[in-house]
Amino acid sequence: MTRLLLSVSHYVVQVGGAFVLMALALPAGTLPALLACAAGWVTGSFAEYALHRHFLHGAPRFARVHARHHDRPAEHQLDAVSYLAPFGFHIAAWIAAYLLTGRAEVAHAVVAGGFLQYAYFRAVHRWLHRAGGSPILRDLARFHHAHHHDPRGNFGVSTRFWDRLFGTGTVPCVERRAAPGNPAGAVAPTAPQSVAPLSGYAGADRPPLTLHDPAPVGDTPRNRLERACLDWLKDPRDLVFVRLACSASAALLPAACLVYAVPAWCAWLLAPPYLWLLYAKLGGPVMLMVHALSHRASFAAGGRWLDRYIRHGMPLLYGLQPFAYFPQHVLMHHAENNRACDLSSTLGYRRDSAADFLRYWLRFMTLDNFGLAAYLWRAGRRAALARYAAGSLAFFTLVALLYWRSPAATCVVFVLPYVLTRFFLMAGNWAQHAFIHPAPRDPRLQQATLLVNASHNRRCFNDGYHALHHRWPGLHWADMPARFRADWRHFAEHEVLVFSGVPNNQVIWWRLMTKDYDYLARHLVHFDWLPDGHAARVALLKDRVRGRHDTGA
Repeated sequence: MTRLLLSVSHYVVQVGGAFVLMALALPAGTLPALLACAAGWVTGSFAEYALHRHFLHGAPRFARVHARHHDRPAEHQLDAVSYLAPFGFHIAAWIAAYLLTGRAEVAHAVVAGGFLQYAYFRAVHRWLHRAGGSPILRDLARFHHAHHHDPRGNFGVSTRFWDRLFGTGTVPCVERRAAPGNPAGAVAPTAPQSVAPLSGYAGADRPPLTLHDPAPVGDTPRNRLERACLDWLKDPRDLVFVRLACSASAALLPAACLVYAVPAWCAWLLAPPYLWLLYAKLGGPVMLMVHALSHRASFAAGGRWLDRYIRHGMPLLYGLQPFAYFPQHVLMHHAENNRACDLSSTLGYRRDSAADFLRYWLRFMTLDNFGLAAYLWRAGRRAALARYAAGSLAFFTLVALLYWRSPAATCVVFVLPYVLTRFFLMAGNWAQHAFIHPAPRDPRLQQATLLVNASHNRRCFNDGYHALHHRWPGLHWADMPARFRADWRHFAEHEVLVFSGVPNNQVIWWRLMTKDYDYLARHLVHFDWLPDGHAARVALLKDRVRGRHDTGA
């Protein structure tokens, strides 16, 4: 029976069944059927990750059977239980899709996408364990073989996306090589570039710290558009912003228009893939691009229109009003440095409490639009206040009109991003300012953390160097690793917490919500001021997250 299930009959059942289901789904319309099939593929991909992580490596009964595959990968590709389990997911997906849309044809298409994704997973998994391997899948093979070496991470098989999203990836992406013809020293803008170890920061029994965060020294245009835009940039390393703005706009604008073009029930069906594209694929890089351009004038006069589009136009799709990010983040947050007058201050909250975070987020959601206006008025920032008020009025008027015209699409494109973006921004700020020194000498440093060797730094312009960013807000993102290497002693003297190897700040936030201090303590960089012993470092972290009132420092 097991041999029959694991034979080529699998592909006949899954691929053939997918085509039959798609034929049954066509009465709903070709486009809705294809969109539902794509949604089924995405959810099937998540099921692959979740089943592998939480059942095959979480449930003892399944883990014992799955261990045979880890012992002899080529011989034991998949056991019968693991083969049959996804069919249960397909049944659940059909029921959920039918209850959501009320149309059996759409449910058929969703399951067809799940069938095709599972057949793709089986084929990829088999190729990953072939003796010769496939050159096309070389990077994915490295990722999966690392899971066989250490099964605590890299649970995705056919994709690395979910591991990146949930912080369970343990192997960094392969460094990109400079394109042929690049000038000497020029590297791709997101390629990691090592700097010398920070020797002497710890005792002789501790290994030196080496930075692998991106520090490009140049960039080369890849097409005529980029060559034309190069004249608008003050620093050629910021060509990556032009590249990202073009690719993100080419993906997000048609996707948003598509949500408005389809029927209401189909708009809700499109919500998961659209939000995946908006946040998981592009959210971090786009928002950190807006952040970098808000702190540093990167475009010369000829490119000011592109700068305005990136900083005030693109955030509309993330539910942010025009002219809102700059006054909130630069004029208020950096001026107040997490102290009492900072509307996003974490003082007074217990930073490992989910209830306190919910209170913090709800305050930001409900009151801080008015609070920011009041702050700008008190600070005498009348021009910024006028732009903020006009941008907010225009944004909310536009959303109200669109909601009157198409409620479902407006909820997907504007209302849900309005809520989710503020959640992600506040979770990130919470993590960046979670470990507060009880008596800070310099609040720019001792109320923020540093994340080095983080996968998020490679995707999002060294966003982990937050304490360094508060000290030098206008420093170019590519210069941060070198500046940290030059001034690490200053951060050590101020007892700044530095974490190495944590994927991103959302992982810090999640570990705080689950009170997983063991994980956080293991990733601390061992400066000499830290107490000796794992338990003592855990106690230090717990002490720094307790709610405090502003010290006035």
